Amino acid sequence: MNKKTIFGIIVVVITIVAFSGIYLVLNPSITPPPPHSHTPTPTGPSPRNTTKSPPPNVTCVIGNATNKYQYVPIKYGAIGTDLWNLEKAKGNTTMKIGENGILNVNSSFSNVTSEYNTILGYPEIAYGHNLQDELFGNSQAASLVFPMKYSTFSELNFTSQTNYSFKNLTPSNIPIDFSYDLWLEHNPKPGVNPTNSDLEVMIWMYCQGSQPIGTNMGSFTQTVNLNNHNINATWEVWAGRANPWETVSFVLKSPLRSISSNISINISKFINEAGNVAKLNLSKYTIMGIEMGNEFGNENIPENISDWTLSYYAFSVSSNKILIVSKT
Repeated sequence: MNKKTIFGIIVVVITIVAFSGIYLVLNPSITPPPPHSHTPTPTGPSPRNTTKSPPPNVTCVIGNATNKYQYVPIKYGAIGTDLWNLEKAKGNTTMKIGENGILNVNSSFSNVTSEYNTILGYPEIAYGHNLQDELFGNSQAASLVFPMKYSTFSELNFTSQTNYSFKNLTPSNIPIDFSYDLWLEHNPKPGVNPTNSDLEVMIWMYCQGSQPIGTNMGSFTQTVNLNNHNINATWEVWAGRANPWETVSFVLKSPLRSISSNISINISKFINEAGNVAKLNLSKYTIMGIEMGNEFGNENIPENISDWTLSYYAFSVSSNKILIVSKT
């Protein structure tokens, strides 16, 4: 091949490459899209990750021992697996809101090893900010935006209503609770855990075989709407520290095993009592958000199954209704 021929080939190649580059610049839509970015929403000692949104009308997230903190946004807030204590195990937690609008949650694990000898996790539906001042999901309703000064929140005409049902518990006496988890912090900072001056408040609407942190401090009576009836319900009050912060828990005594219930409560009433128990002036605190979910199981049980549904979950702020989950 002579030099003239080689030179001709080189010219042709350079021309093709140059033309391709110009075409790509003029047609950027053909370039590959960037990889999907994950938005961290940590709560607790380990970070949480928001996963890619599923197809319209179906929302699903799956977590396991190697992917503990899987969260996916819903209209307001997020659903997430929060398997914070799971070290090793076979199985997973699957959370799915189907086209019928119902949230189904199935946690099924065996051969479990946990970091601490206590519950394995807290699959939850969460609104507002978490304990590390990170937003759950993508948005909140305009009439209820967290974090919020507790003095402001306590003056709202606010109730929370949920309709839940457990479908399968294995073993039948598996330790579980179905509860709200609320964080009140004196000086919240993004990415920072609560300190010893902060307060965690839990409201257990259902439990079996499980005991809250601390010791029994007595009882608290509060009117709630249970299965469409207003009742003066009695709650055991527990308080103590298993972490730097104090935890005050309220455990519904009767019916203690309301495995399928529609319950509406005024959360502020419980938080006010928790402040009294902890001897804290909550007017100086910020409430981070509202979390609700199911603590379950432990590593001493060969097979841990907690299977539940949520057909309705909503907040009422004066005349505003904020639907989180609603059966269609």
